[in-house]
Amino acid sequence: MHPHFLICGKRTGSTMLSRILDSHSQVACPFEFAVPALLGRGHWKYKAAVRKADVIASHYGLSATAVWDVPRFLPGRIARPLIKRRLNKFFRHICAAERKQRLVIKEPAHHEVVDKIAAMYGHESLLLLARGPLATATSLAKTFQDRHPLKTWADAHRNILRYAEQGVPLIRYEELVANPQPQVERACAALSVEFEPEMLAFGDHQHTDDKLTLWYRDSSDQELVGVSESKLHQTVAKGFIDAEHNSKRLQETPPEIVNDFRNDQFGALSLAKELGYQELSDKDLGDKDLGTDELAQVEESSRGKSPGEVPSHSMLPAAAE
Repeated sequence: MHPHFLICGKRTGSTMLSRILDSHSQVACPFEFAVPALLGRGHWKYKAAVRKADVIASHYGLSATAVWDVPRFLPGRIARPLIKRRLNKFFRHICAAERKQRLVIKEPAHHEVVDKIAAMYGHESLLLLARGPLATATSLAKTFQDRHPLKTWADAHRNILRYAEQGVPLIRYEELVANPQPQVERACAALSVEFEPEMLAFGDHQHTDDKLTLWYRDSSDQELVGVSESKLHQTVAKGFIDAEHNSKRLQETPPEIVNDFRNDQFGALSLAKELGYQELSDKDLGDKDLGTDELAQVEESSRGKSPGEVPSHSMLPAAAE
């Protein structure tokens, strides 16, 4: 069993994609899982990840020590193989319990340690997911009260772009919701499994995520302060692909986010260009007085270019190939 890791940022449609993949007869992507041993003890999310790992391990009748007990005072060349052996044993148990042959681990924070994951499991273990800056930033601001949502988007997508330029398969959210089957077929190819049409009706399948209490974390987890967990869970569990969702988010984009983007705050505009996002028309943002020339290379276009001239095998949108 060789695990795969879905590398993404927050609010990029990763839960929807993970549930689609989890609906495959051979693929398990049962929940969002920040692996403590990969994050490391100094990571800002380590303590919350340990709490979550305990819940997951308890569900499967396992010990969470294997995934959170990072060996101290050991050189990397010794610690890394030890961590990998422990993780693989844990992952095998999950696959066996889910009665699947492939395991996909989805966690937005993993983009921060993607180099460690690639060194441990190889580039072939990675699958990338990108979403345009304006819709993502709007969602971050609305859901998490993120004060610098474009920075959050840019930090994640710089790492995504780096690996896309190295040929790691990339799926773009906009293409996934507009025409799901080709994008899911590409994801299946990256996992070395055949596409199954039933995957797209992911609401008709059972997901371990719904059986756990991971959506109802305690208030000490600052990631979800002020968020209605039940409402958030209802959104991702609705069970169908909403092709209009991205356009709705763009209509809600606050003027300050658009202006920051236009001024290339945090390098978001430049990065969007490298990722191949195309021109956004004024009508996509309602009555906001923006000007299309200054909003070039952003989401909602079917005329994508390959990010950094990435080869077509990296799962770019079909129009880019």
